Amino acid sequence: MAKNKKDIKKIVLAYSGGLDTSIIIPWLKENYGNPEIIAVAGNVGQNDELEGLEEKAIKTGASKLYVADLVDEMVDDVIIPSMMMGAKYEEYLLGTAFARPVIAKKLVEIAKAEGADAIAHGCTGKGNDQVRFELTIKRFAPEMTIIAPWREWDIKGRDEEIDYAEAHHVPLKISRETNYSKDKNLWHLSHEGLDLEDPANEPQYDKPGFLEKFGLGYEDMKKVNPGIIYGALTPFGYKPSKYSNKPSYDICAVAMSGLNAQTGERDGNPTRIGSVIGDMIGAEGFFAAVMIALFHKQRTGEGQFVDFSLVRNLVHINDTLQYHNKKGHIQYRSGNHNANMSPYGIYTGKTMSMVIGAVAPSTWNPLCDCMGRPDLKTDPEFATLPARSRNHEKVEQIITDWIMSFENTQEAYDKIEASGVPCCPVMTPEEVWEDEEYNRLGWWVNFPMYPEWEGTDIISNKHCAYFADFSDVSEEDRKPMFAPHIGENNYEILKAWGKSEEEARELLKSWGAVNV
Repeated sequence: MAKNKKDIKKIVLAYSGGLDTSIIIPWLKENYGNPEIIAVAGNVGQNDELEGLEEKAIKTGASKLYVADLVDEMVDDVIIPSMMMGAKYEEYLLGTAFARPVIAKKLVEIAKAEGADAIAHGCTGKGNDQVRFELTIKRFAPEMTIIAPWREWDIKGRDEEIDYAEAHHVPLKISRETNYSKDKNLWHLSHEGLDLEDPANEPQYDKPGFLEKFGLGYEDMKKVNPGIIYGALTPFGYKPSKYSNKPSYDICAVAMSGLNAQTGERDGNPTRIGSVIGDMIGAEGFFAAVMIALFHKQRTGEGQFVDFSLVRNLVHINDTLQYHNKKGHIQYRSGNHNANMSPYGIYTGKTMSMVIGAVAPSTWNPLCDCMGRPDLKTDPEFATLPARSRNHEKVEQIITDWIMSFENTQEAYDKIEASGVPCCPVMTPEEVWEDEEYNRLGWWVNFPMYPEWEGTDIISNKHCAYFADFSDVSEEDRKPMFAPHIGENNYEILKAWGKSEEEARELLKSWGAVNV
């Protein structure tokens, strides 16, 4: 017979320490007249999740915590018989389902021993866990009152649960961005929540906090190997922020670094930079950061977490931000020319475009002589770099008019180059590929095409694959090879991190890997 709320003085709660059961303790105390709450955690093989559980339960309002060792019972009475009979639901192997009755039976035993008035559980009703728990409780204690908060409270989802937890100072291991619900036992691991609510989505392994849920975060790895160098290369950084879980491509990182706003014609709109500069420079910057960490380790033996942000790296190289800070004005688009260094930009003639950089006296003076304008060297408007910067539009017009006086722009270019002024042609991609000198230097490597791209024109197999030459690297080591596929080396990495062969296999299987 179900008791009235005012008559319930002691409640046994099925407790996992997850979001659902963590907030149930203060909720029961608020809504059932402050009863004693006895938390019960059933150990069905999730040993690592039981650490710190007693402290958390008591801090949240429980009077005590039982940790019931149910592993042997789980194996002998459930897993082995299920395997022998081939028990499954459609093509879905049982996991969560057959752990619940084992836990519920123990709840009844403890409730009777404690003289409890009711048993509570945190099952949401999404699946059949309410039925599994309650049928088992009724089998062994038909008179026992069962409390199912999800059938009583007005909380509608996990975001509202977090709101409640924050308002009641309930400690949580998850955030709104890592708000997955995990169920683990000796046989099984399942997840739900966030992107997993849509079966078409895959888990976002790169989200901050995701690896920590599996005991693979930096602090976890540091315990195994204090000297580990652990790196995260993400758009906005691994450290939690309002941007850290924002979906992003290279173009997003460039946009949020200020570079797009400073690229394009003076009176025009922002312009996309013609290369995936964030990704490319980011990869090299991340490499450099890891090497610095390794150098530090070599000297001190200390490992560290390298948190590398694509956006931060681009902000770091965005020198125009310095002019904003130093001179008190914001530098936006200046077209093909640098408003703070003149002449320094792209100049287009009748047959070709070129870049010219003549900012120092040693390069500006020869350019003046080349153009037949020695007077510019002493003219107060143009004699110094600050003066030319103030009058950069006039400088640009003088140089452009001179270049445009040539029917064949190559002649103008040859004169500038012969004078020792830094200048280069603006080369097309085809010209870069076909450049005689680049080819002579061996910059190009022909990679085999990815099998999935055979028969398409999605990408060329000709790449400038190496950013430097190393004297002691053999030609054999320079042979082209495919980059590893996502997760290809996870098994080896996990073993290197201290996982046994079997632990590595089981962990990968729990992530959905096959053929491990």
